[in-house]
Amino acid sequence: MRISKTSIKLAAIFATGASVSVAQEWLPNRLYIPLASYHHKVDSQSFGLVSWNESNPGMVFSWEDRLAGLDFSAGLFKNSYSDWSTYISMSKLWDIQENISIGAFISLADYHEKSTYFDYKIGDYAVIVGAQVNIESIFFQIQPVPVDSGIGAVLASGLHFQLSQR
Repeated sequence: MRISKTSIKLAAIFATGASVSVAQEWLPNRLYIPLASYHHKVDSQSFGLVSWNESNPGMVFSWEDRLAGLDFSAGLFKNSYSDWSTYISMSKLWDIQENISIGAFISLADYHEKSTYFDYKIGDYAVIVGAQVNIESIFFQIQPVPVDSGIGAVLASGLHFQLSQR
């Protein structure tokens, strides 16, 4: 049986196109760059520190609108203890206006031995929940924190950029 050069070329084009299509499904849609945090009514000394590190650079990739319409993210950032944390999350954001979205998230962040200061954790991973707002290319998160006097909060912010369309 003889296969023509045209058939081979067409098969190669199809295989390349299929590979690119499959690869695009696995590529992240958005890049988040955490930059800073502010600890409102959260006393650093109660958490074993003199003061909080509120410069939190990092890189988090997000795969948007996947299983059940949820977003899944993974990355790392410099946490409030000045250590690097790996991070995974699941979130749901709703567009409320052009370039503005709001939503909620639940995440796991590796705080190593400092995870003992968290009420909710899985091993060294702190369970963090909160609300998020994306406005243009800036994001804001509010993460409630139980404290002796009631509730405090970590306010986090940074930039986000769309990498590809889903």
